[in-house]
Order: sequence, then structure tokens, then C-alpha cells
Amino acid sequence: MAQMHSVAVVNHYTANPADYTIVSRPQPPSPTALQVLVQVHAASINPLDSKRAEGMLAIPLPEPFPLQLGYDLAGIVAAIGSGVRRFSPGDRVYGRVRNEQAGTVAEFAVTEEENLARIPDT
Repeated sequence: MAQMHSVAVVNHYTANPADYTIVSRPQPPSPTALQVLVQVHAASINPLDSKRAEGMLAIPLPEPFPLQLGYDLAGIVAAIGSGVRRFSPGDRVYGRVRNEQAGTVAEFAVTEEENLARIPDT
């Protein structure tokens, strides 16, 4: 059985953040060759998430419910794909995932190496 993790979602269009819910989902799969699995320590709900939750992007970019929220993240590299060269497990990183990877308001997120940068030590 896959390990579970928490994710913020909306189950219907809403302008009220109180309607956002936390659900359990299977942890993302192991990263592919050029992907990085990040244990998320910080994420944000930004205007793009709010517009998605309100349904303002439903006509040009229809998506099925539930909508997973979050594009921005900061955290620790948990695992890397075989082709990842810039990061190692344990590295502190931040970044923005691709639109189709929304869902960073979660315990874990997977994205391509190119979408991340190292957090400076100082």
C-alpha cells in the first residue's frame, strides 16, 4: 500500500478559502529520470490558485475536481531521478512546478530538476 500524504484541494468552485480542504492522497510516485521528489516545508496559495478555485480559469483551462492547490514550494530533496545532476537527497530547494503539476500545498511534490533552485546556506 502506498504511503499517504496530505494535500490541499477544493471540491467545487469557491471564493472562500474556508472551503479549501485537506485530504489524504497516495504519495507521489518515485521521480522519473529528470525529476526530483521534494518533501515540502513551505508552500503558498497565490492569486493563480485563488482564480482556479473560483473557477475563473475553467473555460480556457478546464480541470476535473478536486483541484489540488499550490505551484510554489520550498523544502528538502527526498529522492532524485537517475538523470538529475544538480541536486542530491537532503538539499534544500525552492521553486515553481509546471501548471499540470499543481498541488504543492502538500507534504510531497514531484517536479523536474529545471524547476528548482538551491536555497542558499546564508
